[in-house]
Amino acid sequence: MAMILPKGILENTSEIYAEVASYPVVPPEKIWQYWNVYTTTFRRLVDPTAYRLENFWWHVWGSDRRNLSGPALARLFEEFSMGPTFVPLRSPANRYEGPTVGVHH
Repeated sequence: MAMILPKGILENTSEIYAEVASYPVVPPEKIWQYWNVYTTTFRRLVDPTAYRLENFWWHVWGSDRRNLSGPALARLFEEFSMGPTFVPLRSPANRYEGPTVGVHH
């Protein structure tokens, strides 16, 4: 099996957060479009962050969060995209993770 791209090689740009924030309320077709992008990315690249964001948009689409203002939803989206995870994201066995860098004081 071929090596998969290293984790972290693909990231959201600031433009995507600005686009979400530009809507008074994000239209359902845009929510579907965002969900579909991360679903496709996860299925093709097996990227754990894409899986996390696929779930984010799925839960937005299927809950009252779809009625949040664009700026509020953009903040949540950015936190989920860039923020730390409670549990380290798992990746496939054939993905090169690189050395673990610890924080030492």
